[in-house]
Amino acid sequence: MSGILFLLLSGVVLNAQETDSFKVYSKYDFIPGEKVLFFEDFSQEAIGDFPVRWNTNGSGEIVTNNKAGGRWLQIKTQGFYIPETRGGFPDNFTVEFDWIPAGKEDDPESSDMEIGFYLVSGTMSDPNEGGAVPGVAGNKINFTKNTTYYASYADGEYKLEGNADFELFKNRPYRISVWVQKQRLRIYINETKLIDAPRAMPAGFTYNILRFEVGSESAPMIANFRVAAGLPDLRN
Repeated sequence: MSGILFLLLSGVVLNAQETDSFKVYSKYDFIPGEKVLFFEDFSQEAIGDFPVRWNTNGSGEIVTNNKAGGRWLQIKTQGFYIPETRGGFPDNFTVEFDWIPAGKEDDPESSDMEIGFYLVSGTMSDPNEGGAVPGVAGNKINFTKNTTYYASYADGEYKLEGNADFELFKNRPYRISVWVQKQRLRIYINETKLIDAPRAMPAGFTYNILRFEVGSESAPMIANFRVAAGLPDLRN
């Protein structure tokens, strides 16, 4: 009888240890800017056309799909793709867009889904200024199959780099959110914060161009692109 009681008590102790697992809690802290500076949902564009308020040295067209509603800009070839926002952004601003990683090959396991998103201080007369470099200064963010990278650039060199793991799946929609507060840069996929770097944006520059870059095998889709003036970092 005492042996049975010991086993029962041991089971209670083990169960208590199993249920008392370590947990970490946080919150989704992204706050979209309220004053809209640029918005594009392509609702006024004709299927098959390239959107009138965007510029590229490649090719793309407005499409629909069976995974997500609305109209999407599908990028068709390698090159740059720039929404013509027409003006410098304030010190604090947010950028949001929906993104479906897709490749030219219909293979859900392939990794040809990378897209680059650049925050640039440059000139619209030379929209591809710097090529793979973000203009005179700025930050380039690369979203890949398993990892999101960022790299800040100024004075002819990269200043700071970082990355965070996040697995992406082809042909699924994701919400990308980017929050700039002077030098602070935060990057989110859906409600997961991947990057929070307090000195990632080079100081002393006005950022005025948002640029997508894609490789030869990627064919991503973009929708609901929104730029807005954001809140300052109240910690300072």
